[in-house]
Amino acid sequence: MTINWNILVAEGNAKELWDALFLLIRTHRSVRNSHRHLNNDEICADLVQEYFLDLLERNRLEFYATAGYENLRIENELRIGISNLINARRRQYSPESYRLSRRVSTLLKQKDFKQFKSHFRKFSQQIYGLLHWDERPHSENKTLGKCEELIADIPVQHRNNRKAGRGNLSSVIISNPDLKRLIIQIFTLADSPISVQDMRTLVLSKLLITDPKIVGWDEEFVTLSNFEFEEVTNEPACKRASPEQYLLEKELDCQIVKEVERFLFSDLKTAVNNNGTRWSRLMHTIWWLHCAGEKLSQMGVAEKMGVSDALVSDDKYIFMHSIQRLKLPREIRPMFYAVMTERLNSHVQLE
Repeated sequence: MTINWNILVAEGNAKELWDALFLLIRTHRSVRNSHRHLNNDEICADLVQEYFLDLLERNRLEFYATAGYENLRIENELRIGISNLINARRRQYSPESYRLSRRVSTLLKQKDFKQFKSHFRKFSQQIYGLLHWDERPHSENKTLGKCEELIADIPVQHRNNRKAGRGNLSSVIISNPDLKRLIIQIFTLADSPISVQDMRTLVLSKLLITDPKIVGWDEEFVTLSNFEFEEVTNEPACKRASPEQYLLEKELDCQIVKEVERFLFSDLKTAVNNNGTRWSRLMHTIWWLHCAGEKLSQMGVAEKMGVSDALVSDDKYIFMHSIQRLKLPREIRPMFYAVMTERLNSHVQLE
């Protein structure tokens, strides 16, 4: 099916453009290779939405129309953009696999290896082998599955976390000399030229890669437990408190209530020599200063209570000195003040 991009770009119909991009992305080689095991329609829809918004933000469609691009050139530009988008997503979601694949490709171009004749133009499908090997028919090359069987005895390489990559943001995982020795070992055991794409797969199978994988809660996956494979279903963690946490919180609440009772009805009474009148005035002073909800100054509190400013100042000093002697932990202070406010409110209302 041939798409007339000139007409679509000129008309600017968003739905028709989206459908055309969906068809282009669905048949793109990079998309098929990257998501061969996933739901292709869902992946393509996400890619089309992301790519379509990117084209609109950069005004690329308007540029194609004003620059007079031909139909074939527009499609080539869009295909290049799709390839760049796929590479960007690989770099974002599989950073270690992406970097190691690039390093494998770079090492295969060095003098220790040579390229064999093939009719493929894409680099990932080109055939490479050891330098001293003679040319052989492509039909004699072993498949990926056969190569995996032949290199099964190669142990998984230890991950090098001591050395950091560029910017100290990533691990080297394996040094270039060790990576080159691993490639030579794979070629030797396979005894067959291997395509770049298959070599990347074989090398990554022998390395410890820690790329994260995003899965849905309902998705089932297989894990190895006691050397037996079993299916596991993800379950979200319960945010409710456990029975132990509930009991500990309840016990803490009881302790705070007892501490407030002791502070108000024992420590503060002792601070005023068990004088009932002074203690009652002290409770009212604390309530006006900290619990009444009105932002009153010291003189305002004295006027409300009908006492002198000196008495309010003295009561304020007694309260602050007594509360500092408790040495309350920082995490308990909010709960302590809340319970104290509740008790002061009930005490003042009773009087």
